[in-house]
Amino acid sequence: MGGTHECSHGRSEERSHRGLQHGGFRVNARSLHVAKAALFQQLANAARHGLPLAEVARALVDDEQWPRAARAGLQRVAARMETGDPLSAAIAAEPALFASATAELVRRAEALAPGEFAGVLAALAADARRLGAARRAVAVTLTWPLTLGALLLAEFGVCAFYIRPSMQEAFDAMRAPAALPAPANAILDGGWLWLLPVYLVILLWYRGWLPRAVLDVFAGVADAIPFVDRWRETWDAGRLLAWLPLCQAQPELRAAAVAHVGATGSSARARAVSRRLDAAFAERLPLVEALGKARALPARMVLLARLGERAASLPDVLADLRQDAADGEALAFARFERGCVVLSYTLIGVAIALLLIGIYLPVLKIGTLI
Repeated sequence: MGGTHECSHGRSEERSHRGLQHGGFRVNARSLHVAKAALFQQLANAARHGLPLAEVARALVDDEQWPRAARAGLQRVAARMETGDPLSAAIAAEPALFASATAELVRRAEALAPGEFAGVLAALAADARRLGAARRAVAVTLTWPLTLGALLLAEFGVCAFYIRPSMQEAFDAMRAPAALPAPANAILDGGWLWLLPVYLVILLWYRGWLPRAVLDVFAGVADAIPFVDRWRETWDAGRLLAWLPLCQAQPELRAAAVAHVGATGSSARARAVSRRLDAAFAERLPLVEALGKARALPARMVLLARLGERAASLPDVLADLRQDAADGEALAFARFERGCVVLSYTLIGVAIALLLIGIYLPVLKIGTLI
């Protein structure tokens, strides 16, 4: 049974990865997270107070503040709900906006009492806000390095297409036996062109437009940088911890919840943790034992959770662990920001040094010829 469930989860995860893309590329992910958070939160409030979900969804999605792509998709969701489709079926029909694992979680939650269903929708809203906040934080951190990188590439282009020909004309006019110095010629002529595809890949990742396969390769390279790996590890742990109260209160939703976390995660590590947890839940293991077997959290956190379970105070311990994870995530992100700044300054310094060599080496050579 466990193998079949895991295989089914793998197919669901693969479909969800394609679903979060449009034409093979992601669609304005940061804006979509904001729109989904607002939708789930308002639907949670409606379910909690017994209001018609379709009317609330229509009132929300007609707001012109949403980007065009997100608004069109959410309007189709509202239209399907107005025709009588449940929320799960409505969002399952929009794979460019919602992962199939998310639709499955909502489908299972619809069988619960209204208050419990509202709790699941509120958890999805909080998760969407968390994903959007992380993307915005990374975007803000990388805006300055990417802007400066674009200016440096423009400088290299000006040097290659304007300064280098002028220098070559000066050398030819002097009829000097020496040619334009090789280092300068390499730098200004085409030695910098490899930076263009690198910058383009980084820019596409920054905008969230990379295909999943390329995104995984890019994430693997980024995870080799210690400060990036540490932040992603603490962030993944904090996100999983945020779902554990629901997993504890609603055991029948555990598999669907971790499938959602894996399908909407941005790292292969998070998806691997989701698969291991799915297998552990298929064995009907208790929550804390499943966390330990799947190596879903740092060993220290699993040990504390076991102690809390033994003392019959697991909810309090999980709340403490969430706060501890939030503190660790804030510290790790501060180191991530500092590491990005240091790495950016280093790369930019090397680029400026190459630019200066390319410009001033020919000048010094002309001086010796004169």
